[in-house]
Amino acid sequence: KGMWLEFRRVLFRSTESVVINTIENTIKYYEPRAKQVSVSILPSDDEHYLIINVVFSVINNPNPIDLTLNLRRVR
Repeated sequence: KGMWLEFRRVLFRSTESVVINTIENTIKYYEPRAKQVSVSILPSDDEHYLIINVVFSVINNPNPIDLTLNLRRVR
């Protein structure tokens, strides 16, 4: 529960670097099997919409996993 509170706190109210750092630290803390975590935020014309790309590897699997999340702020 604590992880989501922190994530929600910074998601649409912080700079891009703070959001990226929060996501990377959350993955490292809660999913230790994920290695070589890379997070990027793709450009969007809508300030209430984020496209987040996460690339990581899992221990014992050499193939990287590429995950894209589309998040929209709901008011």
